[in-house]
Amino acid sequence: MLEVSRRPWKLFEDECRGLVSQALTELGIEFDDIPFEPPPSYVYGELATPICMMLAKKLGLNQRDLALKVKSRMDKASRRFIAQVDVAGPGYLNFYLEKPTFFKLLISSIQALGNEWGQLESERKLKVIVEHTSVNPIHPIGIGHARNSFLGDSIASLLEARGYEVRRHFYIDDVGRQTSILTYGYRLLGSPKIQGKPDKFLGFIYAVTSCILEVKRLKSELESCRSRRSEDEYRRLTSQLDDWVGVAAELRGRDEKIFDKLLESIESDQDPEASIAEMNKLYEKHSDEDIVKITREVVSLCLEGFRETLSRVGVKFDSWDWESELVWSGEVDRILSLLKATPYCRIVESALVFDVAEAARDLGLESYKSYIGIDLEVPPLTLTRADGTTLYTTRDIAYAFRKLKLYDLSITVIGIDQKLPQTQLMIALSALGVGRVFDRYKPLFYGLVKLPGYKMSSRRGRIITLDEVLDEAKIRALIEVRKRSPDIDAEEADRIAEAIAVGAVKYALISVSPEKDITFNWDRVLNFEMNSGPFLQYAYARACSILAKADIDYVKTDFDPMLLRDELEEDLLIHISKYPEVVWSSSENLAVHMVAEYANELAMKFNTFYDKLPVLKAEPQELKIARLKLVYAFKSTLGSALRILGIKPLERM
Repeated sequence: MLEVSRRPWKLFEDECRGLVSQALTELGIEFDDIPFEPPPSYVYGELATPICMMLAKKLGLNQRDLALKVKSRMDKASRRFIAQVDVAGPGYLNFYLEKPTFFKLLISSIQALGNEWGQLESERKLKVIVEHTSVNPIHPIGIGHARNSFLGDSIASLLEARGYEVRRHFYIDDVGRQTSILTYGYRLLGSPKIQGKPDKFLGFIYAVTSCILEVKRLKSELESCRSRRSEDEYRRLTSQLDDWVGVAAELRGRDEKIFDKLLESIESDQDPEASIAEMNKLYEKHSDEDIVKITREVVSLCLEGFRETLSRVGVKFDSWDWESELVWSGEVDRILSLLKATPYCRIVESALVFDVAEAARDLGLESYKSYIGIDLEVPPLTLTRADGTTLYTTRDIAYAFRKLKLYDLSITVIGIDQKLPQTQLMIALSALGVGRVFDRYKPLFYGLVKLPGYKMSSRRGRIITLDEVLDEAKIRALIEVRKRSPDIDAEEADRIAEAIAVGAVKYALISVSPEKDITFNWDRVLNFEMNSGPFLQYAYARACSILAKADIDYVKTDFDPMLLRDELEEDLLIHISKYPEVVWSSSENLAVHMVAEYANELAMKFNTFYDKLPVLKAEPQELKIARLKLVYAFKSTLGSALRILGIKPLERM
């Protein structure tokens, strides 16, 4: 029966660890873990361990002598994937792979597993919820928030590959002042007919309404400041007002009719801020059917635009969770009651406040500072305002409580500016008696996406949407497709350019460590030669082309792994064998950028192999078959990595 392994490299590493462990036990030496690392070059083997040096130092022994004794014991043991063991330098143990046996198992496993290559089997099938995107329904998805979408979707795919049961959720933030500002403006316009894409149209209404309100506020403060005769404050406010007047002119230039109607309507309202606060309160309390109806209408229209954009990039959700329903169901009130029952709640100026720092000290959670990356004392958390309405973190606590009740692991993809509220949330959950919060609730923080020379602000109507970036990427990709394939028909070129555009933008936003900021650069994003989505897609298409031209059934034909002895072949095969370990370690660390880095290195190794060694013209035929098997193994591995990244593998470019 054909042997199949989902983790071939682990078999080799486990065999190495087992031999060292057995030898040390026979020598009567106690030890904990045995660390392994790749040597600086394959000249020194495929794995190495400094364990003998570590133990010798601890026991007062000669490092090299101990390594030689361990090697002597290992030489007598039977082994399968280890060709030889050497002692190097002061006492390293270097392990050399029995390549023919290992490569045979590797390629046979990849063929047998098919699309399941890279899919791991988990000892415990954890139930995981990944909440991501969750854009406020007041404007289109911007390029910055697209990073959230792509990170969340790829993390979910990565955890599925790990063997977990994963659900993707979108949390609809429909409660709060921002939504009420949009609903207020929409209502003043008489529920206007949507022009174009709904989220973009509503985003404009939100920006205009916010701008007019801000200008009105600043003018009022200036009047107050003039009476107080505070020159410094007056200059500061004047500068801010000048900025917002410029924003107003910019917005009016985009649609005079909407701007002027909103300006007239807001000016006729004696207290717009009070009107918005009242709308927010009525919606949260579900105490005015008209307010509930129009708010739901506005939010649903915005979500319609989100779904259109997300469908274009292949991001889907299992559930859309309304924040308002969390409130209306009584879940938020129940959480507030539970928090009030703890010794950490106080009434401060009619607001309910939770003393986070005191709770952290009492619960022994002060290590949160290193865990969450915050080097400060966490301030108290205001749970409710004086008027009884809740703040967003309060509602988030209720949502997180629900998630941890239903799932083993909850992952929330969220901006790095939310570290403090997320810390407050986790300490509050701990105070509520939720077990192992810091193990089970994992916020995945991500940094900004910057476009050179452009500062984004949804309140100012300055937002680069994901749709706009994709459209521009597609135009640029189409030029490259036509240059490479002048005879391609228009429909096929359009299909390929769309896939390249989506893949390029996705890779650019998830290939960098999440907490680092990204500067979006078109030359890098659409670089077909290295470290980009198109580069990976091109390498995959190249492999597909090679296999399609094969004039022999390489899949069913047996092969001799001894023929794959060129350094480039061995290097590529060893890298392929490590793919399941990358999936495992990436999922452990919620680090999907590690998959992107691996895929880029894999594609580079494949291109070097193919540029230097013939495949279709390889002689003799046995070598041709072996190299076709290698190309197939590469294609399967890169295809799996691309699917985790959410990038469409292309058979032609």
